[in-house]
Amino acid sequence: MDMSKPYSIEKLDALPEGARVKTGVYEDMITDIIAKGQGVYSVTIDRKPQTIFQALYKRTKDNEKLKLHKIQDKVYVEVLVAGVAKPLGKKK
Repeated sequence: MDMSKPYSIEKLDALPEGARVKTGVYEDMITDIIAKGQGVYSVTIDRKPQTIFQALYKRTKDNEKLKLHKIQDKVYVEVLVAGVAKPLGKKK
């Protein structure tokens, strides 16, 4: 370690066990809801309702087949037309 710098950098072969790896939980959630078909679905995850709503909104705002609702402290996703919602992914 270079003692003249207030930090150290060490190369590792892999992430340590238990390291948090970012996953697409919201993308998976939306894909699962679309697969269930037309209807209204309650969404629950260990996060604040406003956080859930914002994350889902960010990912579905251009999708006319899905509609989000936040009523009191609950978040709902409405699939308006079964099986034809736009797949999630990067915009071109």
